[in-house]
Amino acid sequence: MMRGGGATGGAGRGLENGSRQTQRLKGFLDHILLALIAERPRYGFELKEILGETLPDLTVADGSIYPLLAKLREQGLVTSRMARSTETGRERRYYEILPEGRERLADWERQWERFRGAMDSLTVDRAR
Repeated sequence: MMRGGGATGGAGRGLENGSRQTQRLKGFLDHILLALIAERPRYGFELKEILGETLPDLTVADGSIYPLLAKLREQGLVTSRMARSTETGRERRYYEILPEGRERLADWERQWERFRGAMDSLTVDRAR
């Protein structure tokens, strides 16, 4: 479920692995977050846990997730609300995608498919 785009702001500071893969992924982190939030409302630590499970070679610090969530909110792509967790009973800030966020995600997914098709034709298809 890799989705991508352009992350800015605190993303570079919070990625703790200096590998090439990490450098590539940091540019996709805002769209990955948006895709996860599109599935259902989520809170920041939950997003960090999902990223850790899905991308175990990438350590994403809180310092990269929360600024990106704030950026998505400022751009009108997500909204947030405080609610009590049904699991822990603690207050958490849940992020929900807005219609503009769904449109942006759909646009990005179309761009990603074109890019992936081009990469496949240059690499996979030529290797056959």
